[in-house]
Amino acid sequence: MQLCKLLLIPNPSTLKQIVTHKDYLDWQRLWATDPWGEDRADLRAALAPWSGRGRTPLPVAFMPYYKAGAEIVTQQSDEQIKEMATIIAKRWNPEENK
Repeated sequence: MQLCKLLLIPNPSTLKQIVTHKDYLDWQRLWATDPWGEDRADLRAALAPWSGRGRTPLPVAFMPYYKAGAEIVTQQSDEQIKEMATIIAKRWNPEENK
């Protein structure tokens, strides 16, 4: 339904007539990496307590998915970056990996 709202399409049935399966998968990939809409209202909610109070907010107030004590990711080596890029390329281009 959110994709329908975003594209100003009245309902999912109409969406199926307009958007190809490949396009729909592209939208899903985009959603997975960069969600939009009210599912991201958490960020707006993080700002509300700080508005007009004259205090400096703590960075964690703007990190809704932060978990205290979570593993800290260190700088990746060039080899790790290449390995991750290869994995991502295979996921985005499965036809080329046959």
